[in-house]
Amino acid sequence: MGNILIKCHKKNESYILKKIIKNDINIINSKYTKEYIYYLISENDYEKLLKIDYKKIIDIEKHIGIKEIKNAFVRNMEKILISLGIVILVFLSKLYIFKVNVYVNDLNLKKIITYTLMDEGIKDNSLVKSFNDINKIKNRILKKYNDEIEWLEISKNGYEYDVRIIKREKSVKKNESEKCNYVASKSGTIKTIMARKGVLLVQENNFVNKGDILISGDIVYNEELKTTVCAQGLITGEVWYKVNVSYPLKKIKYYKKKTSFYNMNFNFLNRKYKLFKDRYDNSRKIISIGSNNIGLVITNSFKKYKKVINYSEEEALKKSIDLAKKKVLLKANKNSHILSENILKKDIKNGKINVEVLITVEEELGVVENY
Repeated sequence: MGNILIKCHKKNESYILKKIIKNDINIINSKYTKEYIYYLISENDYEKLLKIDYKKIIDIEKHIGIKEIKNAFVRNMEKILISLGIVILVFLSKLYIFKVNVYVNDLNLKKIITYTLMDEGIKDNSLVKSFNDINKIKNRILKKYNDEIEWLEISKNGYEYDVRIIKREKSVKKNESEKCNYVASKSGTIKTIMARKGVLLVQENNFVNKGDILISGDIVYNEELKTTVCAQGLITGEVWYKVNVSYPLKKIKYYKKKTSFYNMNFNFLNRKYKLFKDRYDNSRKIISIGSNNIGLVITNSFKKYKKVINYSEEEALKKSIDLAKKKVLLKANKNSHILSENILKKDIKNGKINVEVLITVEEELGVVENY
């Protein structure tokens, strides 16, 4: 058991002393200030004094001993857990590898090297290899796959191995007889033209249908085919999209409250263990390392509250149009941009505004097709 430092106002000194003496309470130490008297007593004596303090004039200044250590531990629980987690992560990163990342622009080669590394003991959830072992493994792989690999590096990145590979490029003779046209991939009105190779068959402001040849790979002179090339160019045009979207007039948004609780979770052999019971229902991962087999996760559970947002018809309509634009740009190619939008229909039903929008986009019209 520990001790407790209590305090009371000087005007109540006589009252408190009578209670202390009458109930055989031991004063370990005392201190006087201008306004207050402080007594150091045991926790057992404090419980007795608490029962007879009918006027409720005693206050706890602080706990001294084991209880104060417990209170300090509880107050700093979040910092202690995060610090402990970092220490464990650093320790594990020295001894254990949780993941192996293989970087190469060839899926088949990636699969082959991944299985080769596994045979060499470099795999997820394995012990760290020594520097000499890594070099020996690297040299064996380079020797075995010399025709496929130009360069290979195995580096430790915290608790992961990063394996970077440069594939050996094999010389391939260019097929000079390749034939291709630049063809419209969708219907639209041509805006800009830049033909690099081949015969241009269209002009600005022409309307073209999907499948029409825009730049031909056939070079014809005096109605006679002279040669063929692979047509190249960039032709943009206006394309029209009709989009139907709905947006609610009332929306519920959830916000996280500042009150939160940190916890540490351990994964071992596909089972999960919590250091403490979460205080709140909602939680998110702060740090996650390893796998379900062996891993460590620090979580933060928190309270959240909801907020109801009511939109006017005008606000909901604007958000509907913005949503329609986003949908269109997801379909279009990356250099596309919206030229205009027009509302074709709108109605409100079941708490939602329903809108049909015609959106005009400028984007690349053509794609290369071999023939």
